Amino acid sequence: MKSGKNSAVAEMPIPKCVYKIRLVVGDMERSLKFYSEFLGIRIAWIEKEDTGKVQVTALELHDLEIVLVGPEHGHSFTPDTQCGKGISLYLEVEDIQEWFARSQRYGYTPLSPVSLRPIRRPVKRPGGETAFALVDPDGYDIRISLLW
Repeated sequence: MKSGKNSAVAEMPIPKCVYKIRLVVGDMERSLKFYSEFLGIRIAWIEKEDTGKVQVTALELHDLEIVLVGPEHGHSFTPDTQCGKGISLYLEVEDIQEWFARSQRYGYTPLSPVSLRPIRRPVKRPGGETAFALVDPDGYDIRISLLW
């Protein structure tokens, strides 16, 4: 891929993939209910303190590892002011209606993926996507989507 003055950038190596994302969570138990119980993402491993308290939990979703860390585990900001900021997870599902109903059964409010206001049904988006948004217990933006 060589074209004009950007050819040097195109020749540089680029990352192969995103394989892990780390989310700081305020309450590990509450977050595990959302990610493992509600979303059904498999727990890959857990790291505990000497007291038995869970410090880190790794969840495995295909080739992506989602690492949940407690508020005291190696971060540079306070969870009460920064959790949930700047991260959105986009999850593709096979049956959007099933996930919409499941969200409501679990007590999560489905939101418009554009306005983030409560909605009564998933939203059809340009390009063939049907989607809705959720907010996890720490304020992270979760998008549930059916593509085409």
